[in-house]
Amino acid sequence: MIKNLKKPTNAKDLLALGKDQGFVTQDDILGIYPEAEKHILEIEDLFEKLGKAGIDIFETVSQDEEVVKPASELE
Repeated sequence: MIKNLKKPTNAKDLLALGKDQGFVTQDDILGIYPEAEKHILEIEDLFEKLGKAGIDIFETVSQDEEVVKPASELE
């Protein structure tokens, strides 16, 4: 269940959201880094922190909060 409906505005908030939900979406990451190509090092660091915390990264989440497809299964 998603407790925090506020969109994260920085990596720290995103990590907190991920710990609360157990996952974050690619859209969540792009929300704090909309121009991803300009923030490659920050995003790599974020992915490392998410992985160490056991937080999954998913491509998308449906409206009923059911996880659709994890990023690790994307081609």
